[in-house]
Amino acid sequence: MVLWAVLYAPLLVPFVRLGQLYIELTGTATILLAAWIMRARLGFHRQHMGRDLACGFVLGTSMMAGCVAFMLAAGFARFQSIALMAPALALSALAMLANSVTQEVLFRGYVQQTLETQFGSAASVVLSSMFFALLHVGALKSLLPAVNLFLAGLLLGLAYAVTHNLWLPIAIHFGWNFLQGPVLGLVVSGNKLWASRPAVVLRGPEILTGGRFGIEGGIAASIVTLAGIAAIYSVRQIAPAAPENVT
Repeated sequence: MVLWAVLYAPLLVPFVRLGQLYIELTGTATILLAAWIMRARLGFHRQHMGRDLACGFVLGTSMMAGCVAFMLAAGFARFQSIALMAPALALSALAMLANSVTQEVLFRGYVQQTLETQFGSAASVVLSSMFFALLHVGALKSLLPAVNLFLAGLLLGLAYAVTHNLWLPIAIHFGWNFLQGPVLGLVVSGNKLWASRPAVVLRGPEILTGGRFGIEGGIAASIVTLAGIAAIYSVRQIAPAAPENVT
């Protein structure tokens, strides 16, 4: 992590005004470079790549769609007309993908795998999930968003533990955030970057809507994340993992 900071800071600090896409792409490039320098085994195996990417994207988008459906059914959300511009959506998708890769390389590719060598698989999933929640501590104003971030960390950590691959957690992370932010225009983990022209408007108690943290901070996110954890755990025996000795 120190090496990543050393590589990233000179590219980020003087040029932060170049925008979100620049920030995300340089973050991804430098964390992959840091991993290459350290000869770290990240988990980008070719085995089952297509399966894991497809299943992860479907699961991530389905979970977010489930959150929105829950809020619509409860009467705390409504759709409003919005035009999606293809070029802007493509650039947003690229920024979201880079962000998802960076976070998953850091937390599942480095932190979780490092902890696993010391404490075993189960403990590494739990501990890396705690670190994942702490990453967002600046945006946390109440307990439930913190709990939901920890649950999201468990989901993504379990996705890696089951497959020994980063493709599944990356695709889940991307699918969830892409539908939530660029497509629906909702706040993403307290970040209002995507919320200037929302396609979905939330109104209601903070425990349901998530308040300023966004829909991820509400009870609907808790329910769908627990369902996602159960889904991944239930298929662990029928979804063969990538060989652990493949780099």
